[in-house]
Amino acid sequence: MPGTPVISYEDFKKAINVKRLAYKKLSAAGFNKRVLQDSITDFWVNKIGTGLFSYWEGTGWNYNGTTQIPKQGSIACGYLVTTLLADMHVKLNRVKLAQYASSQMMKALTPGQPIKKYDHLGFDMFVKSVNQLKKGIYIIGLDIHTGFIIHDGTAAYFLHSYYHKNIGVIKEPVATSNALKQSVTKWMISLTGDTIFIENWLKE
Repeated sequence: MPGTPVISYEDFKKAINVKRLAYKKLSAAGFNKRVLQDSITDFWVNKIGTGLFSYWEGTGWNYNGTTQIPKQGSIACGYLVTTLLADMHVKLNRVKLAQYASSQMMKALTPGQPIKKYDHLGFDMFVKSVNQLKKGIYIIGLDIHTGFIIHDGTAAYFLHSYYHKNIGVIKEPVATSNALKQSVTKWMISLTGDTIFIENWLKE
């Protein structure tokens, strides 16, 4: 579990942007692309899966929840995705994108990347397939839900704002997620594995 945040959320977001700008300079200077990509992937996994989540954990769910402030108000699943991306300094329309169907959201974020569909797999095979993915940040679309799949290089987790009993923002192992297990639809795209998405992030 993440530790208790030691700086304000605004300062944490500013620190993310400082690092993004440092990566931008390295990219412009022709730094080794493979090394840079690996470092950026590590950064995204850490900041979304641990850093940002440590602020948002326990924030309540509501179908109409749109809060941008952790633990104040409530947040719907689509808004959690777009809000965390905005806080990573991805340029997007947070409200409009959150209201899209998850497949539309994924196409808007990574238009050149085919959506990978796991609908044909039983749950055990789905878990096995996801655990075998490369380290990185992914978005998954379910029947009526969406969130992040976070692969830390060892195992995969589902970070989402869960509607069940208004649980709200949680991160749980993919293998034990009822939300994943109960959904027929399981469509995914990779954010950190998409070169154009990362290049656009660096340009902002």
